[in-house]
Amino acid sequence: MTTTTRSMQKMPQSSLSVWIVSGITILALLLGWALKSSVESRSSSIESAGVKAQAPAGWVVQNGLVSEPMVFTTRDPFSAELSYTASLVPSTADMKPSDLAFTFNLQRAKDAPLYRVLDQGEVKVNGKDAYRVHYAYVDPKDQGALPAVVEGVEYIFSNQPKALVVAMEEESSQFENALPPFMRFLGTVVYTPGGN
Repeated sequence: MTTTTRSMQKMPQSSLSVWIVSGITILALLLGWALKSSVESRSSSIESAGVKAQAPAGWVVQNGLVSEPMVFTTRDPFSAELSYTASLVPSTADMKPSDLAFTFNLQRAKDAPLYRVLDQGEVKVNGKDAYRVHYAYVDPKDQGALPAVVEGVEYIFSNQPKALVVAMEEESSQFENALPPFMRFLGTVVYTPGGN
């Protein structure tokens, strides 16, 4: 009887301990999630050649040369493949975004091993017409490193005299997770033809 009484008295204490540990764990998870959300929601402004965007804070930005189509590339310093790129390519009134996509696909097929178009077609982004290309290729990496499958998506916006192309690339295993933040980034991109 004494043993039973003792075990009944200990049970509420052990239940209390479980509740305290569970509460602390839940609180730590909530604080971690809030910190992660806070860091991810921070951004820094990029502006070059009339293209403005809000890149994730802490990402490395590389501006292109005046003589090349790339306006800027911004990369996640903690990911080998994740990058966002904005480019301006010559365009005319009779040139469709699908024509530009065909040219880009042809060039990438020459440059990238096992390049494949996964899907493509016309879409709307923030009410603007665009042409979307979803593709993949094998990045052979440096000697001694394992090759990686890279997925990319690019949005082509028709403008004259230059069309705006905004793209993201990431390792295939992380592509789906990287897509929502990229779409938020894409929503911040503004191009003013003739801008500095």
